[in-house]
Amino acid sequence: LAQEVLSYTQLHPALRDEAWYQIAKQMTSCPRPDVVRRLWVLCFLLTRVCLPSEAVRPYILATLAVACGRPPRSAPGILDTRPAAMCTCRMLVGETVSDQDIASITQQLPADLLQVLRKLGCQ
Repeated sequence: LAQEVLSYTQLHPALRDEAWYQIAKQMTSCPRPDVVRRLWVLCFLLTRVCLPSEAVRPYILATLAVACGRPPRSAPGILDTRPAAMCTCRMLVGETVSDQDIASITQQLPADLLQVLRKLGCQ
């Protein structure tokens, strides 16, 4: 699913805001911490491909802020997404994120997602 979202948003700019809307909506309404963690990873990956437009960015930031308010829970085998969440939010507000921070997150990603990023030229 991540590969499809990333590929479509890169190829079809008109879908970028919709992808951000859907991910943010899922993140705030999902009761499962393991799914929320995966959604944070998808958000981080999506920032490597595209950012939401200026028109929808305030909504996305507000929605992600609500999602950040959830207490982190451990889930075996799931990436700790606090760094991904932090980097995502920083990139969305236009802050610079160091290459070291990005590398520390991407090193933890599964090989198939790294391959997608390389294929899209976004790593």
